[in-house]
Amino acid sequence: MALWDVLKACFRSGILDSAIDDASIVTNDFPEFFSRHQSIERVFFNGAKAESLFVRRVLPGLDEAAAGLPRQRLPSTSPAHAGMRRAQKREAWRVILEVALECPP
Repeated sequence: MALWDVLKACFRSGILDSAIDDASIVTNDFPEFFSRHQSIERVFFNGAKAESLFVRRVLPGLDEAAAGLPRQRLPSTSPAHAGMRRAQKREAWRVILEVALECPP
């Protein structure tokens, strides 16, 4: 299991994802990451913005195997995402635990 942000760097004028300056975005090196970690079977996103940035800025540069990995957006853990109670978010994120428990040690 790995946890890695889609963005390596960016500038934003506030705390919200909507404040990210698109011209400042630098994504992490996912082609290299997936090449080094070929046992990855699934990709999860912490909210819609992470998923959107991955699809628009990372996916086009991936090889066929990495681009074909199943992807799933989870609700943002940010307190700014107040449309869902914490218990609901926790329940939605349990999918990662379930997937981890299915994997052999």
